[in-house]
Amino acid sequence: MAEQDANAKFDRCAENAIVNTAVGTVGGLAVGVTLLRGHRLLRMAAIGVGIGMGVGMAWSNCSYDFNNPGITHGTVIRKADAS
Repeated sequence: MAEQDANAKFDRCAENAIVNTAVGTVGGLAVGVTLLRGHRLLRMAAIGVGIGMGVGMAWSNCSYDFNNPGITHGTVIRKADAS
């Protein structure tokens, strides 16, 4: 059971990392294209900041998932009474 939970958490972390990195990239690209039209270096920097924010959010979510074993997607898992 513990191995399945760890595998499920790792799968969620990998999916979260891909999605957040993609969203950060698109957000950085949108900011770079709309606000920084003539500055190629600043546009690339905006994309880099967006990627960094996406990776940071994914890292934070994964860290929270693995450091709080009793919580899965915001639901507290309670142990059943022995009686």
